[in-house]
Amino acid sequence: MTESIILTPFCCRVVNHIFSRSLETDQVCPNGWAHHGHSCFHIIDTPTPKWKKARSMCQRLGGDLGKITTASENQFIYDLLRKQKTVTDYGVWLGLHRKKDQQFYWVDDTPLSSYTAWGQGEPNDSAAHGGEDCVHKIGEKRSWPFQPGQWNDVPCSLDGIVPSYNTPVVLCQKKIDMDVLSF
Repeated sequence: MTESIILTPFCCRVVNHIFSRSLETDQVCPNGWAHHGHSCFHIIDTPTPKWKKARSMCQRLGGDLGKITTASENQFIYDLLRKQKTVTDYGVWLGLHRKKDQQFYWVDDTPLSSYTAWGQGEPNDSAAHGGEDCVHKIGEKRSWPFQPGQWNDVPCSLDGIVPSYNTPVVLCQKKIDMDVLSF
């Protein structure tokens, strides 16, 4: 019996599950992406004042803005952020946003569930600047009343509110095809 592998741009799919070894991280995630759990994460190290622009940047890479569902994942993302050349006060954009029903949803349309890492008093949907419907993960503790790594709701466009050099960078996520890991 021969084994065949179909190569795709960023990963591979095993057609005949006859291998007995596990894949290394660099075989699971594209170059420049970091593996954690069932996902690959990548930070675009460019301050980006608009959530929609950040999302489109991730989508062009075949992913979407990051979804954090566990404390372990939250810490992994914070550690990944701290390794970047650019760590702003505003940290990274998350794929979490408030919809018209005033509830928070991830970019895959799942509602925010039991795990959260909100800073104290957040989310507060401050009426300043027209409301706060998008979420970022704090990068640095400068003038913040809460700790780095915690979440905060902010306006979806920070143009004219925050200096552009201090706006969030972009956290992208791709789900790993579990068929690749299940042999």
